[in-house]
Amino acid sequence: MQPVLLVHGINDTGARFDKMRSVLQTRGFGPVHAMSITPPDASITLEVMGEQVMDGVRACQGTAETQKVDIVAFSMGALAARYALHDLGGQSCVRRLVSVSGPHHGTLTACLGGRAGAKQMRPGSRFLRELNAGGGRWGDVEVFSFWSPFDLVVIPATSSVLKGAHNQSFGVVLHHLMPSDDRVIEAVIRALAAGGPQ
Repeated sequence: MQPVLLVHGINDTGARFDKMRSVLQTRGFGPVHAMSITPPDASITLEVMGEQVMDGVRACQGTAETQKVDIVAFSMGALAARYALHDLGGQSCVRRLVSVSGPHHGTLTACLGGRAGAKQMRPGSRFLRELNAGGGRWGDVEVFSFWSPFDLVVIPATSSVLKGAHNQSFGVVLHHLMPSDDRVIEAVIRALAAGGPQ
């Protein structure tokens, strides 16, 4: 069985993944853990969120520290997961990363918020410049980025396109519906089951 960690976005909880978690478990993945970032309102930095992601990875590993974990991360959670991979040693214990509507190059909606994490999600922020420096730094981690051209939270929507990843777009009309969309869930399953381009 393949352990999977689900990481939510801003002002949300692990419940965002209730449908996806249920389907993954039914298809034989597991344990599937939907973590909750605390607090979820972007009042902490993405670096601190990344540390929480690493705690979640270790929890998924349990006593089998050599067991690699798959991460599916939505929106802000995708940036926290990437920081965990790039800067906290996550590459050694993560097999695959699936980003769902991650604002990898920033989003203009973050300019409306003044909290620490929101500032880091603004286009051109120091955090994003450093995270994206040199393109994809993935090591042996296979990376996927699923996004919607109709996204009105990640602006521009193409901010979710990620260098070095298998990118795929879906015609989902609302940002928050991406993790529960049947097409996205099936694409996540294909990515985690076999990897490679979709």
